Amino acid sequence: MRISSLQRRSQNQSCNGDEFVLRSRAIASDKTCQRHLQLAMKHYIEDLSLEMNHVYQSLPRLLSLWFEFLSVNRSSNQDRSLRETVDQRDKDVLLSNSQQGANELMARNLKRIPPRAFYTAIPQLISNVLHSDSETGLLVRNILVRLLVKFPLQAMWPICWLRQSKDRKRKTCGEMIFKEALTKLENRPPRRVLQSSKSLINYFQKVAKHPGPKGRTIRVEPWSGEVDLVEFIPPIQAAISISLETGDSCGNRDFFPRQVPRMRAFDKNMYVFRSKASPKKVKAFAVSADYGLSTKSADIGEIHLLVKQEIKGDLRKDARMQELNNVVNRLLSSSNSSASVSRRRLSVRTYAVTCMSEESGILEWVQDTDSLRSLIRKSYNQLASPFSAKRRGTYGTTLDNPRQNKLFQMVHKTFYEDCDLKNAARLFESTMLEAHPPVLYWWFVQKFLDPHAWYDARTKFTTSVAAWSAIGHVIGLGDRHTENILVDTSNGECVHVDFDWYVTLPDFDSFIFLPQLTFHFATPCSIFDKGLTLPIPEIVPFRLTQNMVDAFGPTGADGVYSHSLHNAMSTLRNHRATLLSVLEPFINDPVIDWKRHRTQQSQDTTSTSSRSQQAAKRSIKVCAERLEGIYNLRNPNLAKIAKTQKKLLQSGRSKVDHTISGTENDSEDDDDIIGTPLSVEGQVHKMISEATSTENLLQQFIGWMPWV
Repeated sequence: MRISSLQRRSQNQSCNGDEFVLRSRAIASDKTCQRHLQLAMKHYIEDLSLEMNHVYQSLPRLLSLWFEFLSVNRSSNQDRSLRETVDQRDKDVLLSNSQQGANELMARNLKRIPPRAFYTAIPQLISNVLHSDSETGLLVRNILVRLLVKFPLQAMWPICWLRQSKDRKRKTCGEMIFKEALTKLENRPPRRVLQSSKSLINYFQKVAKHPGPKGRTIRVEPWSGEVDLVEFIPPIQAAISISLETGDSCGNRDFFPRQVPRMRAFDKNMYVFRSKASPKKVKAFAVSADYGLSTKSADIGEIHLLVKQEIKGDLRKDARMQELNNVVNRLLSSSNSSASVSRRRLSVRTYAVTCMSEESGILEWVQDTDSLRSLIRKSYNQLASPFSAKRRGTYGTTLDNPRQNKLFQMVHKTFYEDCDLKNAARLFESTMLEAHPPVLYWWFVQKFLDPHAWYDARTKFTTSVAAWSAIGHVIGLGDRHTENILVDTSNGECVHVDFDWYVTLPDFDSFIFLPQLTFHFATPCSIFDKGLTLPIPEIVPFRLTQNMVDAFGPTGADGVYSHSLHNAMSTLRNHRATLLSVLEPFINDPVIDWKRHRTQQSQDTTSTSSRSQQAAKRSIKVCAERLEGIYNLRNPNLAKIAKTQKKLLQSGRSKVDHTISGTENDSEDDDDIIGTPLSVEGQVHKMISEATSTENLLQQFIGWMPWV
């Protein structure tokens, strides 16, 4: 509160309105702020040293305060005319002493915080190994060394990308961390595994870069190293996710599952997908954890991984999104206490994302899944006429249909050029929605023949869509076309993938001649409302098209779905502080700029610019408002349409005698409505109505397939 007050006072006295600079000035010039920051850090340390119940709230805040406080420069944040004054020099000395005290506080108490707590914050630590304060960076590197020594088989995967980094300083830092960890491990068995880890990572990178023919199987020589592959823990979520429920008295092994399948060898044959990144599906033969010790050493299954090298994307964004989803799952799980909710347990499917460098990574393969588009294409209505085009979903899920594309372009022309929303909606309903009736309901009927299995799968699909809808709206998740939404064909669960800007569409390559798809590939990122920056923006809070509503059953979006969405939003809003404490550090990540793609980030890898800091603050504010019940998703099309409409009216060429709601006449009322906090029920109703609105869907780009 004191920092905010000083910030406002400084803003009134200065023409510079940069929030990050003003905040730094407030901290740098006020002794009380500095003392309170150190006290807050001390209390967070005390909490973490006593128990692990609040580690996901306390540790991110502790690290954020520490890194931000030590990032405040002394005289650089003040006016040049004041730098040589006695008062300013005194403030610089005070700030320097306070920052040194904060580092000493962390150095004295680092060992009081259990390593398993720091394991949950590895990405935040990695992002600050090259902190602007050298002493802070050294302490961070010591924490990472401690983690590698304590959990060598698991921690090697999230830390490995440091020594494969394209940035020379970061790569040197990563080499030093692994070298020091190897020294401390001495002759312990994990030392040989950690030593061979670089060879294995290099093998995965070689596979990712392999220029194999798309849509075909290639042959790659298997990996061989100083140790057997079976010694490594596979980079899957079940193996490298730590459990904080066991006490320190238990062995190290109890923090991770004891019986995790190991990888015996890789299959020489790997499939290359058709997307531009040419990801490869790697198959490893799985054996039990006691392989070699047991007389029965046969394979027990397979472990599938997706290895990819991004051209412009950044898999670190996907990795951070999975961390957020894991936190949300814990919150939803803690709120599922009642019998009715526990029967319809809310959760979202997560998977491991291991970054090998800024441009390559390993994704855990989500088994038994198929894209929403593929399932609709396979579905057919048994009650429809065998000769009707409306019987199957094939016709509506293709983009190589000239007639269909022309009809949708007519809808866009009616809206964007003629500014006639009413007729555009009527045209969209008659030519697109009615021509392609929903059929996904029938896929569940035909896939799950047992009535109980069918009901459970349909309910699982409905509740998982609701959970993703709540999360997606809060963080502004876009790019939700039919290839980025998967369905588990074994139980009906909905799974979302691809949280970076670079789109991987297995079946769309032959259709990128369409202007709308070309625009879509230029999206900087698919979260924090970056979909609104598209030439044809995504203006819906989440995907809730007619096929999805049809699959919910007779009650549509008003039954289980709305109830589950209400429970999910209620949980997120009740844990607003927790979510913001998790969101803030990775929005402010100095390594990842969520607004730019990787090739632009490489120009500024050691620090985040003031402009990026401002964008991060805005993103946090938008998320915070949504957690208060404010619907703040604005439609960028309205301003464009208002200008076009004005020109048409002036030239006398307008075909309509009214303005589109929200462009001119209703702008003031619209601002009042957008800024009004709603109850959970009101917010849910607003979200559903906006997501299913025909007027909103017709404004989507063609590759999004709003009629499907």
